[in-house]
Amino acid sequence: TNGTDTAGMALGGTLTQAAVNGVATFGDLTVSSMGTGYALIATAESLTSATSAAFDVTPGAPVKLAITTQPSAVEAGTAIGSGIQVAVQNAQGVTVTNATTSVTLAITAGTGISGATLGGTVTMAAVAGVATFTDISLDKVGTGYTLTARATGLVSAASRAIAVSPGAAAKLALAALPSAAVAGAAIAPA
Repeated sequence: TNGTDTAGMALGGTLTQAAVNGVATFGDLTVSSMGTGYALIATAESLTSATSAAFDVTPGAPVKLAITTQPSAVEAGTAIGSGIQVAVQNAQGVTVTNATTSVTLAITAGTGISGATLGGTVTMAAVAGVATFTDISLDKVGTGYTLTARATGLVSAASRAIAVSPGAAAKLALAALPSAAVAGAAIAPA
């Protein structure tokens, strides 16, 4: 049965077993969602059902990071519009919702353009197990950038590759200014 706060919960594993010497053993059951007050109900045709004692499902220890909202292509110097979300996960890939781990983003070494800088708030604390970055930007035009999310003691995660394009022209600038001019002659420098 469902416990509390378990919307979307699923019981996994082999749900039907034959009894051997009067005992059915279920060795691979899993519960997909954390929650409290779960109970298992065993049923069999022509027999009275049995209900287990209530138990809780905890998130387990965090072991890795996963980028759950990937960065999208962006113009140089502007924030990545989609934002980036990094989940703190247990060994089974479930978000550890009580994690408040500090996660740091960086340009993955050897990707993008040499000398590029990652702008914005590059370290965020996870809230309910997810660190959300809303103002991340890259300052140099190029392709093949990937970002790496890191946190102390956890396996890091790399994003998919993204491209940084030049922004739309916003103003004109003179590259060389005239130094002197004579009436009727070409203005120098020309």
